[in-house]
Amino acid sequence: MDKHRAGRGAAAPAAAPRYGLVDTLRGLTVLSMVLYHLAWDRVFLFGHQSAWYTGTAGYVWQQSICWTFILISGFCAALPSRTRPAGRVRRALALIGWGLVITVVSFFVIPAQPILFGILTFLGAASLVTAALDGFLRRAAPGAGLGLCLAAFAVLRDFNDERLGFEGLTLLPLPHGWFELGPAGTFFGLQEARPVMADYFSLIPWIFLFWAGFFACRCLLRRRSAAGDEVLPALFRQSLPWLALPGRHTLAVYLLHQPVLYGLLTLMAWLAGS
Repeated sequence: MDKHRAGRGAAAPAAAPRYGLVDTLRGLTVLSMVLYHLAWDRVFLFGHQSAWYTGTAGYVWQQSICWTFILISGFCAALPSRTRPAGRVRRALALIGWGLVITVVSFFVIPAQPILFGILTFLGAASLVTAALDGFLRRAAPGAGLGLCLAAFAVLRDFNDERLGFEGLTLLPLPHGWFELGPAGTFFGLQEARPVMADYFSLIPWIFLFWAGFFACRCLLRRRSAAGDEVLPALFRQSLPWLALPGRHTLAVYLLHQPVLYGLLTLMAWLAGS
């Protein structure tokens, strides 16, 4: 049978819309990340002193980047997609694969602070868990899910420091014995307080921030037809093209920006010393 002829006259499925505002916010966050890592390289790889960067201001800057990335990733996980589940799983596995590449490289570049479970590994793992629980998460009441996930993240934010609490506010210390489980425990967040890593995002507590983004999206989605198609409000079609462009290529920017920054700083140091 001619498959093309058999499909003639059938209505093609509507393409999932591209939301420029999401790309723009992601692009803005990518730009912030590049600047943050430029400062990190200058301080920790090239020996420049910067009290504000190593203090509270630098910490808040770093947290704003990772929180936004995780929220946006969870938000996008809830968007209707024409991609088959197998395709979503492949994307998640690709993130984990790139995370492993970064882990290997980190042992050579920053052996004192190797990256075992960085942001890419986390995002891949969170995407896999979310895909496995997709039906349950979509049946849950979005508003209640958002509130519960934000509350869970707030209570578990300091989980890696062997306590329940938020940013130094201790609610309940946790038994030290829970945090001596080696690499497997580290993946879930059960390791000695603040393992020495340049980048560390355990499944707990960060999965709850990821799911907060998921439920935030579910709260905003609206049905546009009797067929049940769901879309975000028209505001999300707006964008700033110069920010949306890097926002559409976040992974490539993430993988390439550090080698480029290191090369530029090395060149600048050589020129300054010549």
